[in-house]
Amino acid sequence: MDLWKAYTKERLEVNFGSTQLLLNTGDRHNSSLAHYSDRSVEVKPNSSIYKTYSYESRYIRFSDITFDLLITFFDVNTSSIVAFRVSKEFTNSELSKIESIVRQMKSTNLECRVIGLQNTHLELVPNITHIHEKIPCKLAELDLFGKEQRNILVDTKTGMSYNLLMENRIYRPGELLTKVNYDDFEKTKSKLIF
Repeated sequence: MDLWKAYTKERLEVNFGSTQLLLNTGDRHNSSLAHYSDRSVEVKPNSSIYKTYSYESRYIRFSDITFDLLITFFDVNTSSIVAFRVSKEFTNSELSKIESIVRQMKSTNLECRVIGLQNTHLELVPNITHIHEKIPCKLAELDLFGKEQRNILVDTKTGMSYNLLMENRIYRPGELLTKVNYDDFEKTKSKLIF
């Protein structure tokens, strides 16, 4: 199934962005922070990471994804990953730099994952369109909108993403509802740091 085509079809819907959009090839499993904290690297908002698999730091974690957007590119052949956590629409220079970094992977077998945003906040959706137009890759997962914050763990060996349980337990319904309002988020927005 081509998830890019499914995403493009969803984009044309009148109520696009009003409810969670989840397109993937399988369920995202839960993982506990206590189990992975010593073998993971955290990526803060407005930053990026380029990493190749190593046992000592196999995982990359992204905490409190709300109005921002996480985009990862995983090279299936070399277990290399590039991840960007963005809070603003890409500038032309940022997009060129992203293309350059992804091209350095020299892969013909890239998987892309896109996770983030909250209901009705569509300002970062053009970033997804730019990625789709500029970088040839297979869309492996798309998890957009909703009312909850996301904590994500990405495995650099397999490229898979997991729900990261920060308190080492399954959350109760409504417990992850976003507590940050958009005005506070606006104050933290900045350019992407490479």
